[in-house]
Amino acid sequence: MAKRKQRVSRRERRLLGKEDARTKAAAKDIEKWLASYGDALIREAISDLRGKGKRKSVTKAELTDRQKKLLAILRRHGFRQMQEAGLENSKGFRIPKRTAEAYIREKEILVQRLDKKIEREFKRALAGAMSRWMGEKPTPSMGEIGRRIRTNFFIKPEGERDEGLEAIPEEDGGIGLVRTVHGRAELIARTEIGNARAQGRIEGMKAAGVKWKKWVAVTGDKKSGDRKHWEMNGVVIPIDEKFELPRIKGKKRDRMMSPKIGPIHQIANCRCRVVATRQGPKK
Repeated sequence: MAKRKQRVSRRERRLLGKEDARTKAAAKDIEKWLASYGDALIREAISDLRGKGKRKSVTKAELTDRQKKLLAILRRHGFRQMQEAGLENSKGFRIPKRTAEAYIREKEILVQRLDKKIEREFKRALAGAMSRWMGEKPTPSMGEIGRRIRTNFFIKPEGERDEGLEAIPEEDGGIGLVRTVHGRAELIARTEIGNARAQGRIEGMKAAGVKWKKWVAVTGDKKSGDRKHWEMNGVVIPIDEKFELPRIKGKKRDRMMSPKIGPIHQIANCRCRVVATRQGPKK
């Protein structure tokens, strides 16, 4: 017999709608940052092609101006959502200093990793494309290669999909970066807004003296995939303990404080949430 879907309450639907709205606002700011970064990488690649590239100096692990801009975006949206979510359970809630400091440290690491990952993906994709282009007969001119780089990398949020993207199949050139700026920004925003609101919600529950928390799965969310988050629906545990999730094949069993606080393979694009409950687990 097919398992009946758990219904999402009106209040939970309202809160999910609020989170979606906050995600869209953050995604717009992240889109602009990604598009600007894409332009910089394209200019740098074309300069290198013409032999005018600047040699990069190795510096201490400090944030670059570009990374600081992304950190400011995540900090602004993150603290706003953390505060708002905390107020859902505790009137007069304020983000604890230790939580704010830990959040900033976490995001400093995140922006550096993300920055390097995007650059690494771009260079790998460009190397694959260059290998394919240079094998053409006749060999394209430097001007033509420069045009192709501009055409085939980083679609702008407001732009249409360029025909040039179809000209470089992934299996031929090894391109893995060609995805829209909007799609990537939305994924980052959904993950980060969800994480911030989850942290605020947990802190708000603690401030209100809540002893139990319950996992609410968005069972209609097909993005859950083999994470099987729907199996967690209704699971109740003490506020300070971690949920034990169904094991994903090839990975160890994950333990998380909230659906939005944990390893990226569990929280990316997840729309589940944790709520306060007066009753402990049923025996």
